[in-house]
Amino acid sequence: MLCDEPAAGGGVPRYTTPLAECLAALGHKVLTLSSGAYLRRYYPMLRPATKQVSRKGTLVRVIVRNPDGLAYNWGRGDLDVRQPGVDLVVRRLLNEFRPDVAHVHSMLGFSLQLLEDLASRHVPIVVSHHEFWFVCQRRVLFTPEGGRCLGPEANGSNCADCFGTVHVSAERRKWALRNLVGARRWDAMARLLPARSREPDATLSARHLPSDRARREAYALRLAEAVRVLSDVVDVNLVVSTFVGDQLSRHGVPESRIAVHHIGTRAAEQIRRTELPSLEAGIVVGCTAGVNSPYKGAEILVKAFRQLTGLPTKLLMYGAATTAYAERVRSLANGAPVEFKGPYRYEELSDIMQRFHFAVVPSVCPDTAPQTVFEAFAAGRPVIGSDIGGIPDFVRDGVNGLLVPPGDIDALGVQLRRLATDASLVRQFSAAIPEMKTISKDAEELLDIYGSLRG
Repeated sequence: MLCDEPAAGGGVPRYTTPLAECLAALGHKVLTLSSGAYLRRYYPMLRPATKQVSRKGTLVRVIVRNPDGLAYNWGRGDLDVRQPGVDLVVRRLLNEFRPDVAHVHSMLGFSLQLLEDLASRHVPIVVSHHEFWFVCQRRVLFTPEGGRCLGPEANGSNCADCFGTVHVSAERRKWALRNLVGARRWDAMARLLPARSREPDATLSARHLPSDRARREAYALRLAEAVRVLSDVVDVNLVVSTFVGDQLSRHGVPESRIAVHHIGTRAAEQIRRTELPSLEAGIVVGCTAGVNSPYKGAEILVKAFRQLTGLPTKLLMYGAATTAYAERVRSLANGAPVEFKGPYRYEELSDIMQRFHFAVVPSVCPDTAPQTVFEAFAAGRPVIGSDIGGIPDFVRDGVNGLLVPPGDIDALGVQLRRLATDASLVRQFSAAIPEMKTISKDAEELLDIYGSLRG
């Protein structure tokens, strides 16, 4: 199983970590392979290497350390096609483990060559598309300026314009040094550097980069190879929502190779479904999508919530708030009944959800299958969600929640007021929420797919 490290956080590890554990509990030998690039696990070694990080029964977790590129190989579309050093150590691991089936959930830090190597060993390949890595190096179809992207152009020009500002080798050396000296010492040293060079991932000089033409050609190759591999090498592409499948087919992947597979969630087993809190004391609105990223729409939510003047409402926002964007969101909330609760552990989610009357998922990027929706539904809480990406697959407008145009502050404000002033509608939506698919049920469905591919 190719996936992100559990410590990476986010919706995909929230799904893949318990899925791997469930498959192992059913008696299957499971190898999870992750790239250390995602958490910048770079070390001053001469060659990439694998490291076993844990073994629990038949579940083995391995990471690849010191890969050729970054998790996001910004400006280097070619590294998503071939990474010779990483490709070599992964081949050795495949020779040792000899998988019966490969299930890919994340390609961060790896290359398309890995899928070719699996196919050459006649290993059936399943790819679950939780995001848009195969058509968007950022994975989110969202520009750095905060605009929607319709996907790559065949000649790679828009991707070359979107990226091309990071020198991969310099970034890797910077993170290797940070790991070597320690975060605190690095931060102290960084204060002596120019502001634009203090943080790893800072924009670097374009003179380190290939020419614009070379970047365009690299991204054109990346797209062509990704579509070819998904069409001719991968056995089945499981998309977590209809929107994801539409994006793949729009870029040339045959519909016959695509199947919608709505994933399970551990929230179905770990979050208690309870009655709504008393409505007499006022409405509590919840958001667990986080505050750090503009993609998740926290700023939109706070601005819309401020329109509910005179109503007995309170907004609780959960998740880390450590970025400059998060500080801006905090400042927008000054004087409003908004509480920033900070990070939380998954084990606390059940208690957190009991405080809400309904939840909001105000994404402005095309979230594919947000775990935040599943978690609210598992607790019996209706959702106001953005009408974008995969959210409409789960939030049925006027049935178990409400949909609003992404980024539309006034429309969100109207729907917030609608639920905040209509307790019967909140109860009606809550009663219509379906049971969430469990990880165990999902594992059974996947095992059937694996079995059909193995014949």
